[in-house]
Amino acid sequence: MKRDFSAYNVAGFIGTVASLAVGSALVAYSFTLASSGYNRDSMFLVFWLGMLVGTLPLIVWLARKSSTPVQRGLALLGLAEMTTLPKILRSLSGPLFHDEYAHLRATEDILNTGIPNGFNSIVTPVPLFPGLHGITAWVSSVTGFDVWTSAEALVAIAHLAGLLGIYVLIRTLGLSARGAAIGTAVYITNANWMYFHSQFSYESLGLPVAIWTIIIAIYAIRAARPRRWIFLAALAPMSYALASIHHLSTFGLLAILILIAVWSSIHSLYVKKYHYAMMSWLVVAVVSVFAFIRLQPSLQLLTDYLGSPVNRSTNNALTLIKQFFGLEESTGATRQLFDGSNLPLYEKLLSYGATLTVGLAIAFITYIWLSNHWSKLLKFKSFIIPEGSPIRNAFIGLSYAYIISVPLILSSSGAESARRSWGYSFIGVAVVFALIVDMFEKRAEYFSLGEKFVGKGLTASFVAIFTVLLIGGVAAGVNESYRFPEPQTNVNDITASSAEGKALGKWFAENSTPNAWVMTDRYSGLQVASTGRQLVAPPSGAFPYWDMYWKNDAPKVSVIAGMKAIGIEYIIVDSRMDELVPDMGFWFAGGEPRYPRGGELSPAEPNSLDKFDYLPWLHKVFSTEHYSVYKVNLDLYNPYETERIIKEHAGATSNN
Repeated sequence: MKRDFSAYNVAGFIGTVASLAVGSALVAYSFTLASSGYNRDSMFLVFWLGMLVGTLPLIVWLARKSSTPVQRGLALLGLAEMTTLPKILRSLSGPLFHDEYAHLRATEDILNTGIPNGFNSIVTPVPLFPGLHGITAWVSSVTGFDVWTSAEALVAIAHLAGLLGIYVLIRTLGLSARGAAIGTAVYITNANWMYFHSQFSYESLGLPVAIWTIIIAIYAIRAARPRRWIFLAALAPMSYALASIHHLSTFGLLAILILIAVWSSIHSLYVKKYHYAMMSWLVVAVVSVFAFIRLQPSLQLLTDYLGSPVNRSTNNALTLIKQFFGLEESTGATRQLFDGSNLPLYEKLLSYGATLTVGLAIAFITYIWLSNHWSKLLKFKSFIIPEGSPIRNAFIGLSYAYIISVPLILSSSGAESARRSWGYSFIGVAVVFALIVDMFEKRAEYFSLGEKFVGKGLTASFVAIFTVLLIGGVAAGVNESYRFPEPQTNVNDITASSAEGKALGKWFAENSTPNAWVMTDRYSGLQVASTGRQLVAPPSGAFPYWDMYWKNDAPKVSVIAGMKAIGIEYIIVDSRMDELVPDMGFWFAGGEPRYPRGGELSPAEPNSLDKFDYLPWLHKVFSTEHYSVYKVNLDLYNPYETERIIKEHAGATSNN
């Protein structure tokens, strides 16, 4: 009986939509289990059951050889929805991650005053890059939606645009629609995609803009006159706009374009045709000039802001290399993978499996590439890399950035740098997987089982590979407290999104004029600086105001001098400071000593927090279960009286 393929496709479409609905409901239910404190194993299993029910039918549509462009486009739309859903559900009512508070504040400043505030307490460079905030404010003004709804909508659209951009980029490199679809699905399994790149942050918009700028750059390099000049001209505003959105996305774009230019130069020398090389370097020049024009006023601040993390990551990488070759003894300062993590064992194992799978794919494509170009040394003719743009080879090189970054996960301060690079290096990984798919299709006749079997085998194999990469990627990127709305038993960035944290921000918004200076810890400071619209004083070695919390004696002269110089109006105390150490191992940062992560003992001396209640120059104006807000009146401050009062209370406490 001849199958009615039209009816078959309609049934498949209905089934896929149903699986999306069921998968989304299961993901939402996993969050219900988490928030109720139900069995932890159940919430992880239900979450992954929902994600796989929602995504695997889409993967089949992407990987099927017979799928049409429309079907693949709809499947990509569904993938974008499923991989954005968890973060949206986690933050329906407001910010969740640290940086989101900074960007929400910047957006509200633009709506309220027309310009970004000159200082952002949470992320210093945010006012220098108002692109995301300006667009979000415009969306809010045009649609009438509140700022947070507008922000979430913009991020969801950017997420889809980035996904489509990866597909178009791979197709632009001359690879098949099937290979491009599978490569795109691989890209979304990178550790940042589901949560980090779904947050309201400038990279969530900057990365998609960078991807589309790469596409335009490739067209400028490959196009014939006069179209090449049209594409080249389009790069100018794109580069300037990207530099207005995010500095790191701009640097990532330039790194990829320089890699393309270097490879094009090597290829040009080999074939003695220099068109690609000249156009590639011209593209780099145009992007560099317009990015520099936009970034130049902020270069010094960016150097200061980025210099320390880069130096730490570099030093850690060199230390790891020296230890590997026995040139330096291990000090035990390396980072332990999944240290303190409560993730299920299968997630941890699949995290290693995902890294191994990507590494094997890169090694395989490298071997085939070498065998194709140095056949005298490597006689392996079963696979041939399909003909296409020589620019593709630059993206194979880009995939090596992922391999290079993996050891940094083991370093004590390089893990963040490694993960931040994966949004860019995984573009190369996506191209590698697309090449592998095309190689198998092109050489299917070498397999005695036949082309049809190979085609179905590719689909089945990729469903399994995608499952490993997706679960392993998420496990490698985000811990459970960020992924699930579990009852909070400790202090971390998520603490700010609690009902108590929101009440603190709301009190400041309603009872204090904007931009009053506040002394507080990192975690309560998120709500205070964002929805509360205040300025949190940055602690440092020169202004170590954490000592005021830890020491049961009079504040240091440098602390009081700093308070007077800045004009501190409020001090916030979290009563948990004398009970525990936050998950990140510090309360304030900025030079504060680090303590054992999740430690049971607080760095605070006994009763050191009590003094805030009886010093005459502090007046409690608001309190919750854990938070106390004190109004500061330094006109009443007397150093001798302060010291006497603290000693008297300390003596009375010890006698009791």
